[in-house]
Parts: sequence; C-alpha cells; structure tokens
Amino acid sequence: MRVSQLIFIGQPALSTAIQEQIAESVGTRGYDDDEEGMNEVLDGIRDAWLQQGYFNTKADLTGTQIVDETAETRTLAVTVSVIAGKKYRLGEIGFEFTIYNPARRSRAILDNGEVQGRFSKSDLRAFFPIKEGDVFDTHKMQQGLEALREAYGKMGFINLSQMPVTKVDETNDLITVTVEIDEGIQFHIGRIEVPNVDAQIASKLLAESGITTGDVFDSSRIEEFRKQLRTQLSVDLKADDVTRSLEAERETVDLFFYIYSCATPTTDSVSN
Repeated sequence: MRVSQLIFIGQPALSTAIQEQIAESVGTRGYDDDEEGMNEVLDGIRDAWLQQGYFNTKADLTGTQIVDETAETRTLAVTVSVIAGKKYRLGEIGFEFTIYNPARRSRAILDNGEVQGRFSKSDLRAFFPIKEGDVFDTHKMQQGLEALREAYGKMGFINLSQMPVTKVDETNDLITVTVEIDEGIQFHIGRIEVPNVDAQIASKLLAESGITTGDVFDSSRIEEFRKQLRTQLSVDLKADDVTRSLEAERETVDLFFYIYSCATPTTDSVSN
C-alpha cells in the first residue's frame, strides 16, 4: 500500500507548508495493505507532530479513497483527523542514577546526580542536542539517549538501562524530563575466539583494534576490528557473525568472531 495524498482535518495547528512536508515524508515509503499498515501511517503522523512539540497529538483515520490499484499494490488518498493540542517546550533535563558496586555486588541510588568515576550531570546533559526553552522535540531527546548509551557502551556498560520520565507543567506548557539511569555491571573482555584465521594474525589485528583480554569492553572496538578485517584480509564481518557471551559473575564478556573462510595471508604481509 502506498499513500499518494494525505489530507489533514480537525485542529492540526501546524502551517500548511509543514503539513505538506509531513505528508510527503509519510508517502515516500510503502506499507502493508492491512490494519497494521494503516496504523503505521498514523504512528508516522503522530511522530511528526511530536517532533514539533505537540506532545499529546491525536491522529485518527477518517477516510480512504483508492487512487490506483494494480496486482502489486494499492495507492490511496487518506484523510486523517489531527488534534494537535498544546505545543510544549523543554523545561529541563535531570538525571537519577543507580550505581553498581562491584565489591558489594549491590546497587545504590545517588540523589545528588553526580556520578563518581563516570559522567557528571553536565557531561550527560551535553549529549542532548536541545536547550531549555526549545520546542520539545522527541527526536532530539532520542538522539541524546542514543548518544548516552554509546558513551556508556565505550566504558563497558553493556546492560545500561535508561528510562526517560516526563512531567508536564500545563500552566507554563513545559515538559521536564528525568532520565533514570541504571549503569549495571562494567564488563571487561574475557575469552576471544577468531576461527579460521591464523592465531598470530588474529592476535595482531585484535591488538590493533584495541581488543585485548582483561581490558574494559569498548563496544566501538568491534567496528574497528571489522575495518581491520576488511582492509587486511578482505573479510566482510557482518553483525550476525559477532557473538557476545556475558558472564555476570566474572563481569566479563567473551567474544566470538565467526569468520567462515578467508584468504589467510602470511604474517609478514599483515605486519606491513
């Protein structure tokens, strides 16, 4: 199913130009020709309004008309009732932390918001590309959460849990967000296996990628190792070819790189 025309009725609030941009964006992709596909269209519309600060937008299907139909797909004109509601801005972003203590194997909540040995509140706040008073853009909030997860991932916190909790100030049309962070265990690299590659060559490429047993696990090093394999062994290592086995008791992660076949060069050729 494709949507060639989107008509917004109700109280959309947004300018005609922005509505046209949203309609064009939603119509650029195909959808399953069923109720689930139509729900996906409506979700895309709500998400577009959320990005503009309309946090409580309602979007309901009111009508469809077939524009074209072939054996492969139907093309529709769709009418959607949009009730935008209020436009909100960001009040502030705060953080609450649950920290794992390896010595006690327990967790503790820090009330002051300063993470000892990790990130300060100001460091964490910098991950979010949105300022207090800006239109509350859910996409920018998501960008911040992804950047936060990536930063923690580079420090071995594979099981990081982050939950944004919103509080709406209806009087001032502001939304305050508290990100509840549970760091979990900091993992170090345990066993490493690279089948079908000469052990000496594999060891060298792993070392050049920063993957060494005992080091804090840095998730970005996997991509570096993938580049080394591609450059020096002409091997394309896919995401499905990498397995991580977590050992919570030992606080380690074992890595298995399944390389099924490759032209193994001599050690000298790799060392150049």
